Amino acid sequence: MFLLEKYKKVLKKNFFFRDMCNECFEEILNTYNWNVKNYEKGEINFDENIFHKDLNVVLSGGIKISKVLDNGTEILYDVVASERCYGLASLYTNMKMEALQAEAMEKSLVFSIDAIEFQRLIRNNSILFNKFMEFQEYRLHFFVSRFENSYINNPYDKLIYYFNFLKKWNIYEITAKKTQLALYLNIGRASLYRELIKMKKEKLINIIENKIILKKP
Repeated sequence: MFLLEKYKKVLKKNFFFRDMCNECFEEILNTYNWNVKNYEKGEINFDENIFHKDLNVVLSGGIKISKVLDNGTEILYDVVASERCYGLASLYTNMKMEALQAEAMEKSLVFSIDAIEFQRLIRNNSILFNKFMEFQEYRLHFFVSRFENSYINNPYDKLIYYFNFLKKWNIYEITAKKTQLALYLNIGRASLYRELIKMKKEKLINIIENKIILKKP
């Protein structure tokens, strides 16, 4: 299968592939089975064998991971923007998260390697196996931070907590759209814009071409 160069550049920025030499990256694309899926806005990608187990990397658009309770309450787990991935949290477990769904927030393109193929890949590539172990550690910290941040009411403090979490993982650039970030942090859009302007004046962040750049230590 052929992947356009512009999408290869996006995929190469993903956590699993960003430190890989170009030759190794191309070898993986040529050796292992993968596919690209198109989703229209509002379309749901939920299949137990796909969502829970596969490596899914967003090439364009954005995917919302959420669960709707019986009473209609929606629990937002994550907003996955371009370059990020989802679907690997339970690769080696029998854990099931019933009613969890991945919904396209806009027209989206997703690169996918199924669970069996990805397991074959990390068995044959020690660097990617180590990446997978690091990713699992990150996901644990991620859910702990989501839980703790849910108890913070002040929008400014919620943003500071979130930014500090990203810095711990050497993430200093946020490419998610402001509407996605507001939804993710459960902050009103007006409040989000107001606090970001304040932080920019305080030189805690910079905003360049809609990207939020965090100040490094």
